[in-house]
Amino acid sequence: MTLKAEWELWAGLHEATYVAGALALARAILSGRDNEITCAECVSWLPTYVEERNLTYRPLVAQHLAFCPSCAAAHDVLREAMALTEDKSLVEPPTYPQFQVPRSKRP
Repeated sequence: MTLKAEWELWAGLHEATYVAGALALARAILSGRDNEITCAECVSWLPTYVEERNLTYRPLVAQHLAFCPSCAAAHDVLREAMALTEDKSLVEPPTYPQFQVPRSKRP
């Protein structure tokens, strides 16, 4: 019986996403990898990682991104956003919209 089958049988879970997350957590706990970083640490180092600046913890961030789908998704979003800021084809608008909000009169 596979680890996934045992987990589903034991916990009675049928949602694939929850089972996948639990299995990823179990693999991380049982892997015994040293120098693990938390999601909070990973997210705090993502801007430096995406900018490819000299980062002492770069291998740890890469290792964490390989095993954490949540942080990997945050990495992808940040990378796309930073690529848009560097896109020279985007033009800044000549003026920004100004909104006029009517004030209500007091009775």
